[in-house]
Amino acid sequence: MNTSLTRKKFLINSGIAVAGFLCGRGVLRAQPGTAASVPLAGASPPSADNVPDFPDHDPQIDRARVKRFVIAGHFNLPAVEEMLAEDPTLINGAIDWGNGDFETALGGASHMGRRDIAEFLLAHNARDGHFRRYDVGQDRHRQSGGGRVLEHRARARAA
Repeated sequence: MNTSLTRKKFLINSGIAVAGFLCGRGVLRAQPGTAASVPLAGASPPSADNVPDFPDHDPQIDRARVKRFVIAGHFNLPAVEEMLAEDPTLINGAIDWGNGDFETALGGASHMGRRDIAEFLLAHNARDGHFRRYDVGQDRHRQSGGGRVLEHRARARAA
């Protein structure tokens, strides 16, 4: 076994060690609870002035308005039509009912079986998903009875 260290091996290994050290410091600094997460001397302390600006975006839609729209999407086509005419940005608005349970007006119409509302929303470019078509009976497998087979297979896999 040859353990001689040539100049070339020394320079390559030294470069790798320095790169690993510098990259490792940055990774450790980013992780809370590590010794390296303590700010370095000379670094400015955190303050409200050190927060970076993000690019300007359109203002968020009023949460209460989105909630009313999603609720109306469950059962009230005239209200959906009126609200969407006033504010077309509501079309894909989603409300979080808690624990990441997000719902849109299309989702509400779909699971309530309101095909008229779902078709209206889809005609106005609401984001579509396969399960939505399935819920309102627009899926070929569901219409041909294949939906029951798919449901049965899903239950069998889960067991």
